[in-house]
Amino acid sequence: MTNKKESNVEIVKGYKGFDKDMTCRGFQFTEGQTYKHNGGVKCCPNKDDISNGKGGFHFCENPIDIFRYYEPASSVFHAVEGGGETEKHTDDDTKVACTEIKIGASLSLHDLIGEGIKFFYEKRTYKNKGSKHSTGDSSASSATGDSSAAVSTGLYSKAMGRGVWLHSSCVVE
Repeated sequence: MTNKKESNVEIVKGYKGFDKDMTCRGFQFTEGQTYKHNGGVKCCPNKDDISNGKGGFHFCENPIDIFRYYEPASSVFHAVEGGGETEKHTDDDTKVACTEIKIGASLSLHDLIGEGIKFFYEKRTYKNKGSKHSTGDSSASSATGDSSAAVSTGLYSKAMGRGVWLHSSCVVE
């Protein structure tokens, strides 16, 4: 795994996991407090980095990424704000290292998952944005409303329609 980085000074909102006693790697945290790291910032530091004062405080922008580092049943979770110098881990998750972190409100597992869903919808992008068709194997689409139409082509394709169709030439007696 390569650790690409984006180093920056900004405020980044995210989520952090802790052991049940609010510790992370032996460091004690308290809700509502701000902590500062006096060394360099490094996302996923190795032993040499740590011995040279590089590291910082770590958290994830996507709350679901926390589960890579902390098990849901044996951890507690908090909203956080990272600041000072930051470095983002950009390979396969949203982990951020920073020199300053403020520990926000405690989040239940339910809250954290809800925040994960919210994160997903806020960050999503659409391929073919504005496209009004669905193509490819096992594609699905719908058409609703007056005079709507759906077309289905291909081997074993299906289209369904429900409702009442009356044409002006029909006479109901």
